[in-house]
Amino acid sequence: MGGKTETRQFSARVALTAEGEHRLGVMVRSATEIWVYWQAAPPQLTLRLEDVSGFPPEAALDGSGLRDVPVLDGATDLYLQELLPGHLYLVQIGEGQGDDFQPVLSAGPVITGGGAP
Repeated sequence: MGGKTETRQFSARVALTAEGEHRLGVMVRSATEIWVYWQAAPPQLTLRLEDVSGFPPEAALDGSGLRDVPVLDGATDLYLQELLPGHLYLVQIGEGQGDDFQPVLSAGPVITGGGAP
């Protein structure tokens, strides 16, 4: 992508990363939901949500700490639901899934409201 990367952490609940024409933003909507939006992302986009709270995997997101979400071509935003209250989440956009995931941009971490389990 080649350009200057600018990351802004507006609060514990809002983050934005920009590199050239690429942008990735995250906003916490509730204790169990975040909204993710992007511009100029890769054509075969995967959105990765990573629980970086420090909990053991069984107490983290989806029992593994990771969720890869394939995104339909042309989409520019997505609501991620069924998250854990009081957890820190890092959001990445990239290509591939699982062990083949290659991140392009990251935003966050942001924290969902509510107390930890």
